[in-house]
Amino acid sequence: MKPVKPVPLITPARRPAAAPGRQTPAARLLTHIGALLLGGLLAGGGSAVWSYAQEHHSGAAEGAADLSSQEPSGKAAPRRASRRGAQIDGGPGREFRMAWQELSRQHLSKRERLTTGMALLKKWSRVDLEGALQAALSEEWDDPLFLSAPKQCPLARAFSDAFRDQPEEAWRIFQSGRLGVGGRLFQEAMLAQVAQSNPKLTLSLLPEMSPEQRGRILQQAFGNLKQEDRKAALETVAASAGSEEERGRLLGEVMRLSPPPEDPATLRAQWTALPEGPERDAALAGWASKIQQLTPEAFAAELARIPEGQRAGAARAALNGLDGTVNLLPVLDELIAAGDWEYLEKSGAEKFPSYPDSNQAKQLSDWALNLPARPELSDIYQKSALGMALQDPQSFLTVLNSLPPGDWHREQGLVGLAQATLMQGNPAGAAAIMESIADPVAKQAALTNRYNYEILGSRPVTRNGP
Repeated sequence: MKPVKPVPLITPARRPAAAPGRQTPAARLLTHIGALLLGGLLAGGGSAVWSYAQEHHSGAAEGAADLSSQEPSGKAAPRRASRRGAQIDGGPGREFRMAWQELSRQHLSKRERLTTGMALLKKWSRVDLEGALQAALSEEWDDPLFLSAPKQCPLARAFSDAFRDQPEEAWRIFQSGRLGVGGRLFQEAMLAQVAQSNPKLTLSLLPEMSPEQRGRILQQAFGNLKQEDRKAALETVAASAGSEEERGRLLGEVMRLSPPPEDPATLRAQWTALPEGPERDAALAGWASKIQQLTPEAFAAELARIPEGQRAGAARAALNGLDGTVNLLPVLDELIAAGDWEYLEKSGAEKFPSYPDSNQAKQLSDWALNLPARPELSDIYQKSALGMALQDPQSFLTVLNSLPPGDWHREQGLVGLAQATLMQGNPAGAAAIMESIADPVAKQAALTNRYNYEILGSRPVTRNGP
């Protein structure tokens, strides 16, 4: 696909409004292009330019109207040529490429240029989707207008019909890489569109998406599925994940949106009877989402009913399905009892609240002081103790100082307390706490936390010791 010249969207000056009954430059341009290309378009079985001219005169295209209040004053001028250059060749979009280049030479206001360009791209995309996308991306897409979020990007809206009617072709084009980095702007808009219009197709594309896309698009598509299609969709989700951690996270997110209607006992009987595979993973995620509604006592009792050899997997699913922190500690206790240290290190700490209330903070810190002294649990310890370190640092420090120097719980608690003191804007207090850390590994962790805090906050960086 040959690159084409852009239709510049931003012009530095406003031109006076046309007098009543007088053709605007955009209207004259469309009439000119229609006359110039009429033979070629009709020979090809269409009258795209004439059609979009009619659309243009019937009112501003969607998206362009939003810009009317932003037009600068004065007369508009053609923009400089694109970085990409241009060359017209054959193919189904030849006439549209000629029209696109003609449009770039006209003196139009921002609104006129955007309205006309969107109408042209909309028609063009029906006969040559890749060519139209290339034309849009040959625009100066680092312009602030063009770099807005996909749902607000005016040019992305010009492709909504094509994305709805040609989703597989659009995905093939995006996956080819021929559109370059800029293609991601439109790929996100395409996926959001198809998640609504064709959620089953969207879910079938999950294995080809990046992990970041899978989580985001999955939630959009799953909510648009019919109830009878959801079981098969869950199995597709389970099969598409790149790792066990991702599979559990994706299934947990989906089931939080739409928990199954059956009671926990029925769901438990279903998944425990299934062999390993996507169907079992989906059923397990359904059970895990359902037990979130139980009280902590009933939740722990339900976990205890799982056969011992399957209990660690059940606890992992329950952790992924957590919505809130009410049942967090029973799940972590089960994973600790199973010795599932690797999973705890990867996924345990992210479930803790950033700012627990005072009751939660005391409960979590008391629980942390009884954790096994293992390096895999360091992040969990610090996250669980953070609430007390923020809300009542003096009481927490008193508890830590009652432990002997070098004790794992003391050292890890001091790391967390130093970080909380930094977060409260007291670097001198944090430095004093770090001085009291005896374990060199823990002290290095505290220094790293401080360095990251200073870098992220653009604060003066301390490089040498506490």
